[in-house]
Amino acid sequence: MPNKLKASIIGLLSLIMFVSTSASHAAVLLNGDFENGLTNWNTFGEVSAETSPATLINGTQALKMFGNFTDQQSEFSVASQYVAVDGTDFSVGDQIVLSGLMGHLSGDAIIGENTAYLEIAFAFNDFDINAVDFDNAVTSVFFDSSFATDTFFAVNTTSVSIPDLVFGEEIKFIRVAAAFRQPNNLETGAAWFDDLSLNVVPAPSSLAILLLAFISVSLLKRR
Repeated sequence: MPNKLKASIIGLLSLIMFVSTSASHAAVLLNGDFENGLTNWNTFGEVSAETSPATLINGTQALKMFGNFTDQQSEFSVASQYVAVDGTDFSVGDQIVLSGLMGHLSGDAIIGENTAYLEIAFAFNDFDINAVDFDNAVTSVFFDSSFATDTFFAVNTTSVSIPDLVFGEEIKFIRVAAAFRQPNNLETGAAWFDDLSLNVVPAPSSLAILLLAFISVSLLKRR
């Protein structure tokens, strides 16, 4: 086999593998850019959709979240959304990841132990918080005071496979959330979120892997 043809075949198969591995279909969450305020989002605590600050501009609105400054400790503010696992966009066994933008402002920067993050958890219904398996939830990096101010950072959760059961019940929903944790009510600062999306990352094409392996072995034998 001529060297140019060999190179072409290997290049083509490598391209197939790359495309099938890196391509993912994104189910953009309903109002994941918050341009329609908090529509489609369930909220708890100090959560609002506000005009994007000039230093964090990305569209016209973004999600703002902070603690509630009460005497209670370990306060949370959360914006969450439930996405169905029904075989349309998501199925059992899919490898998924939640991605988005996070930032904070120099005039209201996160301080102390306060942190913000993205989270994926699984649930067997969408009306009872006790149906959500938080013990096996996955999160993004914990965004804190160490991050530079006045800029958005692209973050994502670790990828996780959709299970078939949650607490022994058939899985029905993926719960995605943006959260702000305030362990100490004397520590201030706010986090901003934008462009949240839930993605399925497919496995490499089995056929492409087998073909590439076959060609590679054949070439080695001919040397």
